[in-house]
Amino acid sequence: MDHDERPNLTVNINLRLLAILGLLGASFVFISSYVRAQGDDSGSPNQIPAASGGSATQVETETAPEELRQGDQVYSANGEWIALDDLGSAPTGVDAGGFTASGSGKRGFYLTDMSYEADQTLAACSSGYHMASLWEILDVSSLAYASNHPQAYTKADSGSGPPAFWYGWARTGWNSSAENTAGVANCNNWSQKNTGYGTIVRLVNDWETTPGEIFTWDAAAWQCTSVSPVWCVEDRAP
Repeated sequence: MDHDERPNLTVNINLRLLAILGLLGASFVFISSYVRAQGDDSGSPNQIPAASGGSATQVETETAPEELRQGDQVYSANGEWIALDDLGSAPTGVDAGGFTASGSGKRGFYLTDMSYEADQTLAACSSGYHMASLWEILDVSSLAYASNHPQAYTKADSGSGPPAFWYGWARTGWNSSAENTAGVANCNNWSQKNTGYGTIVRLVNDWETTPGEIFTWDAAAWQCTSVSPVWCVEDRAP
C-alpha cells in the first residue's frame, strides 16, 4: 500500500466505527424504553382487576358487561369491587331534616356514600333531595355540600366541601338514551341496568392541566350494567 493511501484507510475505519457505535446506542435506548413500558403496570390505568377487592384508578367504558360482574360482586365506576348485598337500595328512608348545610343559606347537595344500580338512581336520594342534573350542580360555589348528611360521601381533605375524583351518576337534561356518549347517556332515563350507558361525573383533582387553568367537572359514559354513587341536590334552597 502506498504511503498516500493510509490516511484514507484510517478515515474509512473511523467512520465505520462511529456508525456501529451509533447503531448500538440507538438500540440500547429503544430496548430500555420498551422494557420500562412493559414493566410499568401503571401504564394501563384502565385494566380492571380480578374480583378480589382490588381497585383501579380510572373507569374502562369499553369493557364488556359480563366482565363487570363476577359472582356476587360488581365493578363500580370508581374502581371498586362491591358485593351486591352492599349496594344502596331505594327508597332510603332517610329524612333530610337538619341535613342542609346549616347557616349557609345555599342549596345543599351531596354524593351518596353507597353505589346504586342505574335503575335505582332516581330514588337513591333522601327525602328533601333528588337525583341531580349536572346543570343543577355545575357551579359548586353557589351550593353548600351537606357534609353532615348521613349519606354524604367525604374524603380526608373534604372539610365542609365535596369530595374530588369520585364518580357519581348524574342526569343529563337530554332525551331518553343509552348511547355511549357522556352527556347523552342516561340508561334510557334511568330505567334499565342490563344494557347501554349512563353518564357519570366527578370533580377533578388535576389542577395543573395546560395552560394551568382549573376546570371543574370530568364526565364519562359508564355502562348501565355497573354501579356508581349518585349526585343528589336539595329540592329547593333553605
